[in-house]
Formats: sequence, structure tokens, C-alpha cells
Amino acid sequence: MGEDRVPEQIVYQRVRNRLIEYLAVAGSFEQQREYQARVPAVSVPNEIINQWEDWTPGANLLGFGPPVFTSDELAALKAFGITWERVVRGTPKQLPSLEETLTLPQWEELRAAAEAALNVFERRGRLPEHEPL
Repeated sequence: MGEDRVPEQIVYQRVRNRLIEYLAVAGSFEQQREYQARVPAVSVPNEIINQWEDWTPGANLLGFGPPVFTSDELAALKAFGITWERVVRGTPKQLPSLEETLTLPQWEELRAAAEAALNVFERRGRLPEHEPL
């Protein structure tokens, strides 16, 4: 019986694509509002905080590198991660409603950092999810 293991590079390409999706939502108040409208039972601010940890292995970004991630993309992720840490430390553990959270200066800082990182990733765009680069 053969194993249907997905090659590690494909896994990282998929993670990279999910990070692009994450940054698009984190970087846009409009997309955050659309997300909240689609899933009203979910706290979108808390999801944005928690999803970063779902897609990244921590500050060192162990395993993230060429050819899936460029040096500019890694720098953008690290810069966003620093901002994310600052926002987590400067806001309540359970964030208020989305509309209240959108008024927090820390949330604008997070949005701007996500948008900046997304701009770096958009240079190459999404990568294939079923074949290596």
C-alpha cells in the first residue's frame, strides 16, 4: 500500500496561500465586516488574532524559506509578527465586537501591517497547491 503523503514543499505552498488569504482579511476592515456578516456567531477580531498562530510556527518562522518564501516575504511576515505581538499585548484577551475593535488604534496598526505584508506577497501571488514550483 502506497502512502499518499503530500510533499513538504506543497504543504508550505498551501500555507503560504492561506497566509495571503489571512493577510487580505486582516488588512481590510471591509473584508472583516464581510466575514462577520457571513459568520455572525464568530468573533472576527479574536479569529484574526488566533489564525495568525494557526498559520505560522512562531517568531522564527522555522521551515519557511526558499523557494516557497522569498527573503522579502519572510521579512514581511516577521514585521507583521512583531506588530501582531504588540497588538496582542496592548488589547484585551477577549476583544470587543468587531465595530468596537475597528476603533482601536492597535487594530489600525495591525490592519496597516497586514496590508503592507500582503503587498509584498502579491508580487508573486498565490502558488500552485498541487505541484511544486
